Amino acid sequence: MEEIRKRTKVLEYSLKLESFVSYELANLLDISDYKSSKSLGNGSSALSINQKLNLLLDVENIDKKEKSTIEYFMSIRNQFMHNIDAVSFSYVIRKLDGLENKLKKEYPHNFKQKNDEKGFELCIESLFHDSIKILLDQKGNKLRKIMLLAAAESHEILKDKLRESLDKQIQLLEDFFKNYPEDKIDKYLVLTKIVLMDIEIEKETIDNTLIEIEKIKNPQKNTKNGI
Repeated sequence: MEEIRKRTKVLEYSLKLESFVSYELANLLDISDYKSSKSLGNGSSALSINQKLNLLLDVENIDKKEKSTIEYFMSIRNQFMHNIDAVSFSYVIRKLDGLENKLKKEYPHNFKQKNDEKGFELCIESLFHDSIKILLDQKGNKLRKIMLLAAAESHEILKDKLRESLDKQIQLLEDFFKNYPEDKIDKYLVLTKIVLMDIEIEKETIDNTLIEIEKIKNPQKNTKNGI
């Protein structure tokens, strides 16, 4: 039963990790349904996990060290899935050349109990969680895409807010003229009013744009505040 528990745990982690790798690639490639994709889905034509990781490496979403972290986990997974003698975490990790020392160096806190089997199990959990964190990190093409989308969205917001502010200030200017007979308007007063209006448009546009961008960046905060 203990052997089955360990195999099942590693299998569950690996399925989640592979799915997440595919999901991240789908986001980068604008594939709406990665599960139905020939390259990222579960069909015979789908890319292997290593090929997917190489793609993420090529677009700088992960670096070589991060790829190695994910590969360490996948090599453990392969042993449990394909080696009938893989009945313990200790056996599997010691079967993989140099991995024991790497894990003890990377995760020394997992071996405080002086129980290698438990320590190795904790290391597998750490590898899984670190792999997910690596994939979630915003860098490379992922960061560039996010920045481009944010810039485009900010530009549209800026245009909308500028239009709103212009309409508002034009209405105020029209009201201003209505309150003065045409032959009594002081041209310097008008000039001052226009300059102030221009400043107000710029200030109001910037302020409102920043508010809208902040809403996009922190949707949870806005929900709590009832915005």
